[in-house]
Amino acid sequence: MMVFEVNHVNKKNSLDITIYGQQYTIVGTESTEHISLVANSVDERMKAIHRDDRSLDEAKVAVLAAVNIMHENIVMLEKIKELEDASSVRIGQK
Repeated sequence: MMVFEVNHVNKKNSLDITIYGQQYTIVGTESTEHISLVANSVDERMKAIHRDDRSLDEAKVAVLAAVNIMHENIVMLEKIKELEDASSVRIGQK
């Protein structure tokens, strides 16, 4: 069983979860509901990748899930930056 530290401040919560058939103990300051949501999202993403290509081994499924999740994260950060830039332009015009 692996233990991952999610954040290092405040009260820590611990949750035993299963991702892609592997047991993990996740420790972090987020709520157990949040930790569970994150773990379930990763599990579902890995299962979806495996459904799309059953020839992939576990490591490749994990890497592809990480790449897909990071891609979505970067796209969202870019959209947030665009919105911030647009709103600062509007504020500056007033």
